[in-house]
Amino acid sequence: TATHNYRATLAHKTCTSFTPNSHFAQFWHPRFGLIMSIVADRDIKAGEEVFVCYNYVMALAPVWYQEQWFIHLREELQWSEQQIYSWAARMNKLNGLTVAIPPPNRNTNRFNPCGICGDHVGLGSTSLYCKDCRTWCHAACAGEEGLRMLVVEGEVEATGDGPY
Repeated sequence: TATHNYRATLAHKTCTSFTPNSHFAQFWHPRFGLIMSIVADRDIKAGEEVFVCYNYVMALAPVWYQEQWFIHLREELQWSEQQIYSWAARMNKLNGLTVAIPPPNRNTNRFNPCGICGDHVGLGSTSLYCKDCRTWCHAACAGEEGLRMLVVEGEVEATGDGPY
């Protein structure tokens, strides 16, 4: 697309980052009135990309944005799964919206595979831990019969808090 005739702002062309080097601000344009603009938070070097934080309400944000947010929390900020779960609970309490927490990457030590289905067993999952094989599983995967057998035999601790 040609932008050589565009005379307002290219603010809509910026990429998002949770560690931005710029922010959105209102600006009075002589032709278009009050518009959004980008203001640098520091000197930006020639060739460096300009980033802003889109500040979406996380529960209403697109899936790609939510996924990037949780990658940011886990990898850049090094939040524990407990901190992430607590943050999501606070957001729910503040605005009544639920943020689905995506599972961590399978290739990390944060990922706890269910011993039956292989999916992540996370906080808030009703889950079981087998002391003998040191494996977590979703209570739903064990089923009623499996759950009853495991609890009767005393091999499993039942918990609603997941593996953290």
